[in-house]
Amino acid sequence: YGADTVRLAILYAARPQRSLNWSDSAVLRCHRFLNRVWEYTHSKLAQARELRESAAAGNGALSSAADGERDHTEHMRLRLSKWCETGVEKVTEDMEALEMHTAVRNIMRLFDRIKDFEKRAKARQGDLSAANLNSLLDALAVLVQMISPFTPHLAEELWASLGRDEGGAAPPWPSV
Repeated sequence: YGADTVRLAILYAARPQRSLNWSDSAVLRCHRFLNRVWEYTHSKLAQARELRESAAAGNGALSSAADGERDHTEHMRLRLSKWCETGVEKVTEDMEALEMHTAVRNIMRLFDRIKDFEKRAKARQGDLSAANLNSLLDALAVLVQMISPFTPHLAEELWASLGRDEGGAAPPWPSV
């Protein structure tokens, strides 16, 4: 396992006031979580690339489908945005209180909500629209910003993959 996995597992496993009883299960859970974040982010980036290429090829059905779905999923995008805001607030409070284990759990919870957004959007539309995919990528960018202090190597790579890399800088902490 890499440094990011071990860092996250140690912070996930126990409060700073308690002694850490080492367990491979925390390492395995964090390793699986980081792999899921990596694979999910890259699959959504590939999907966005395909959507852009399809739109560039002159697929006129794309724009009319996007106009028709606005009424049905706009509230879901607003809810995703609110989940991200709430996640940033909670994780910020956790970090200020040095409750890193709770911060990590809240980050994991936000990732579950991001995936839930996709599941619900697909249930309504059958496939993600450009607007929903952009909202999903924005939410993933917020997630990457929040995991940056815990997993700096992974976060830096994902930040660059998301096209948010500005001069090789690490992702900044998200603002509400």
